[in-house]
Amino acid sequence: MSGILPNNGVLPSATQGGDPLAIMAPGCDNLYYPPRCNPRMDPFAMNSLLSEILNVINGRDEPYDCDSLVNLERAVRSQWLNYFIATGGPNDIAITPATAFADLAHLVGVPLRIKVGAVSNTGPMTLNVGGLGAIAITTMTNAALSAGAVLGNAIVEVMYDGVAFRLHYGGAGSQDAAGRPTQQALYAHAKCAGSCVLVNNVQTLVNDWVIDDAFLGGATMVGGQLTFDAASAGVWFVSASVGIATPTNNWTNKLQLTKIPSVGPAVTFGYSEMGNFGTNLGGNLTVSGVIRVAAGDLIRVLDTQNTGANQNTNSSFNFYSACRIGF
Repeated sequence: MSGILPNNGVLPSATQGGDPLAIMAPGCDNLYYPPRCNPRMDPFAMNSLLSEILNVINGRDEPYDCDSLVNLERAVRSQWLNYFIATGGPNDIAITPATAFADLAHLVGVPLRIKVGAVSNTGPMTLNVGGLGAIAITTMTNAALSAGAVLGNAIVEVMYDGVAFRLHYGGAGSQDAAGRPTQQALYAHAKCAGSCVLVNNVQTLVNDWVIDDAFLGGATMVGGQLTFDAASAGVWFVSASVGIATPTNNWTNKLQLTKIPSVGPAVTFGYSEMGNFGTNLGGNLTVSGVIRVAAGDLIRVLDTQNTGANQNTNSSFNFYSACRIGF
C-alpha cells in the first residue's frame, strides 16, 4: 500500500486527525500531487497490483475471459494453486508449487490437495514441497501411515502443522476391472493348518491360523495372534471356530476370545462352551465378539478341551474371521 498511497502507507484519513470525512475537505493535499488536478497515485505500483491479480487469475490455467468480470472470483473459488500432481512414490512423493514457499514456516496451515501415483503406499510416507525437504505424512492423530492408507490414484489433502503433514482425507482412487472402488475395509480370513496341538485340559493358544484372504493395513497375524498398530486400531468384530481333529467319547470344549492390551489386564470379549456326551463324537465350537483395540494390543483365540488326550486342531472346519467395523 505504501507505493499506491505514499507517505509510508498512511491513509489520508489518518493524516487528518482520524476523521474519515476530512479527506473530502477542500484543502486536503494528501490526495494530490501538484497540480491539484492529478491524483496522488503511483502508476507503477498500480501495475504491480494488477499483475498480482492477474497471476491469481492465470494460475487457474484457463484462458482469460475478456467479456467477464468474475475471472478473479472463479480463480479464487477453484483453488487451483493448491492442487498438485505428485511425482515419485509410492511412499516418498514430491510437489513443485508454481510459486515457491520460502520455507516450511510458510506452509503451516496451508491445505494442499495432491493426486498421487497409481501405486498404493506400502508403508510410512513423506512429502517434499518445492525442495524444502522430505517431511512425514501422518494420520489426523499424528500416527505413521500404514500400508494401503493412501490408495493408488487417490486425491488426498494434507496440512502442515509445523512438524508433519497431517492427512485430512484420502480417496479410493483405485478401481478393479469392473470399475468398483478398491476394498478399503481392514479384514482377515484364515483357516487352521491342523498343526496346533490342543493340550488336554490346558488352555492353549490356537496358533496355526493361515491367512487365505486379508487386507490388514498395519495389523499383522503372527503365531496365532492378531496385533494392531495405530493405523489399524479401532472397533473390530472377531469370530473363530475351533474343533478337535479326532472324534472321541464324552468330552467338553471351551473357546474364548481374549484381548491382551499393551497396558492393563487381559480382557475376554467372547466365550463359548460345548459338551459332547456319547461315543466317538466330534464337533466344532464357534465364538464371536466385538472389541475396541489400540496400538500395541493383540487378540488371541484360546481353547481348552478335555478329551483325555492332546488333540490337533481340525483343519477342515476351523476358521477365523476379523473385520474392523469402526474407529
